Amino acid sequence: MLSSLNVRGNGVVEGYRRSLFPHWSIQSGTCNTREIVLARDGTGVIQDSFCRAVSGTWFSPYDNKTWYVADKVDIDHMVPLADAWHVSQCGVRHFWIRLLMSLHSSPVLQRGRRLNENSLRTM
Repeated sequence: MLSSLNVRGNGVVEGYRRSLFPHWSIQSGTCNTREIVLARDGTGVIQDSFCRAVSGTWFSPYDNKTWYVADKVDIDHMVPLADAWHVSQCGVRHFWIRLLMSLHSSPVLQRGRRLNENSLRTM
């Protein structure tokens, strides 16, 4: 089944620049998107007065591992930003991108398998 997928190589997505997207936006008080996702998706998460996760556990369904230190958990987009940029050229770009950034962030372990933001894949 996987061998039947047509995978396109890296390319340039016209108009896309990573710098257009804030890295960790403040969501509430001192809590940024990363801290909100860590608290949402962890178990027994305790945050300090700056909203940083100081303890808890995080399970990764991608490699079936549990992590005990928040700094070891990489929060990444379930939809690469370049793909979101590409499909959002219909005039609702800002709404679509903000929605994707807020709803589709998920703990993903950084193990050198992060998608290249400029690679678009077609199925």
